[in-house]
Amino acid sequence: MLLELRLGDFLRELASKASVPGGGSVSAVTGAMAAALISMVCNLTTGNKEYADVEERIKGIVKKSENLRDELSKLIDKDADAFSDVIHAIKMPQETEEDKVLRHEAIQHALQKAALVPLKTMELSKDALLLAREVAECGSKNAISDAGVAAILAGAAIKAAKINVDINLASIEDAEFTDKIAKKCDDILAEIDGVLDECLEIVERKIYS
Repeated sequence: MLLELRLGDFLRELASKASVPGGGSVSAVTGAMAAALISMVCNLTTGNKEYADVEERIKGIVKKSENLRDELSKLIDKDADAFSDVIHAIKMPQETEEDKVLRHEAIQHALQKAALVPLKTMELSKDALLLAREVAECGSKNAISDAGVAAILAGAAIKAAKINVDINLASIEDAEFTDKIAKKCDDILAEIDGVLDECLEIVERKIYS
């Protein structure tokens, strides 16, 4: 499992000629790191008398961020598995007309699966970005830069995952499916429009206040 690799080993695999891990897994890693940083800010805030009035709010945030970290971590391997399925389908035999039909259907099915994984990364990273803004508002000022980094990473994960959705949609022939997924991507981007800038404004204000 990719998630179980040491960081150095993961990076070496990423840099190699191997088809996995790739950008989709990295998108999930990035989202998971954003969620982990949000949890860090929460854990540095709880128990601090200065923030006693937001203690319960912070506890609610960390519960959500830990769930996001867990779910995004699972997508690291799920994305690699989905891409491997596409490669497997492409390598299917093409000797007969029946072979060609079966191969074509397998490729299309695998591509749809491969599009859905980064879409999930987008959805979860969107939630992480919204949480980063919230924890920037109420978390410890001493960890405000970490909230900002979490927001930047979450925003990057969303954009990176979107590219991985797009590369699969481009080869999918089912127009109804592609339109549906493209609409979901657009909705996610619309929901987070301006959120990163808002979060970074909060961060800058707290750093210099």
